[in-house]
Amino acid sequence: MNFIILKQNTLIYIIALLLMAVSLPQKAFGEDIQAVDSLKTSNSSASEAKIKAGLTAGLDDDSERAKAFRKDAEQGDEIAQFNLGVSYELGKGVPQDYAEAAKWYLKAAEKELSEAQYRLGFLIEKGMGVSQDYGEAVKWYLKAAEKDHPDAQFYLGLMYEDGRGVTQDHSQAAKLYLKAAEKDLPEAQFNLGRSYLLGLGVPIDYSEAVKWFLKAAEKDIPKAQFNLGVSYELGNGVPQDYGEAAKWYTKAAELGYPQAQYRLGLAYSNGQGVSQDHAQAAKWYQMAAEQGVSSAQLNLGIYYKQGRGVSKNFAEAVKWYRRAAEQGDSQAQYNLGVSYANGDGVPKNNVMAALWFRKAHGQGFPLSEEASEIMNKY
Repeated sequence: MNFIILKQNTLIYIIALLLMAVSLPQKAFGEDIQAVDSLKTSNSSASEAKIKAGLTAGLDDDSERAKAFRKDAEQGDEIAQFNLGVSYELGKGVPQDYAEAAKWYLKAAEKELSEAQYRLGFLIEKGMGVSQDYGEAVKWYLKAAEKDHPDAQFYLGLMYEDGRGVTQDHSQAAKLYLKAAEKDLPEAQFNLGRSYLLGLGVPIDYSEAVKWFLKAAEKDIPKAQFNLGVSYELGNGVPQDYGEAAKWYTKAAELGYPQAQYRLGLAYSNGQGVSQDHAQAAKWYQMAAEQGVSSAQLNLGIYYKQGRGVSKNFAEAVKWYRRAAEQGDSQAQYNLGVSYANGDGVPKNNVMAALWFRKAHGQGFPLSEEASEIMNKY
């Protein structure tokens, strides 16, 4: 009983592109807040200077710095109130305490400090130290966004896109992404590119999508690099160029993006945009497979079955077929059935073969005559 050819996913990859081009996950705590020694506010250059002066006044110790912030904060200084809030949020010089952070952010936010308004909105959206309240988060994001705070514009865009705290409005989301993107915020640039790709709040425009993906990709946003690679591979918004596709897949793959690792593996397997190199293909399939990409798991299994780019190993082939099959990949289910039917990498077992043939057949996968006989008999 023979195995079928390596999975390519070429024709169906447009669908995969749409699935992968989703909103960037909201940043994890700590990733989107600047370190205490480089905080700034968009309210005015005078405010920025005041922050820098307070942070560089010979206080290198975090606890001493927090004490200095508290002294000024208790006297009503909004910059100090904000910086004390940051100290509590990050646990710098004081025990980490989100409730205290929110308390001091609120004081500064009520004095119209945009950075404080944004951070307060973030804590309220996440329910960190305060009750989660999307409507209240929107309120503070909006106040900061109206002062041209790019992060607030981006997060407010996400709220409009998801319909959290506001009526869902993709057009308004795209407008907010644009404002933040024009201020060079890479997350907003990616989401704006996605909006143009999918026609969310704006007309579908592949050229505009590529434009914004490129801006984000150059700032090492892996999803943008991946989608830019797909654009070059399919010729959407740019002339088809497999070399450029491989270039951007490589960048995203090296940053750990699993779908890019899989596409790069395919490129090396087929010699598309790069010199054919099965060892490199196996390497990238392995990386993607370990992150749960079922097509990579299937192809890695086939590589082990055939000894292509790796030493032939039926047990390893079965291992990776099984992982893909358990995720519902019909080709992997069929190949796993063949392994049981032939006793390759597992003890010969026609009952198990029939089980996996049945799963593959149930998804419309074409069975060989021999596989059909086993399925019907067992």
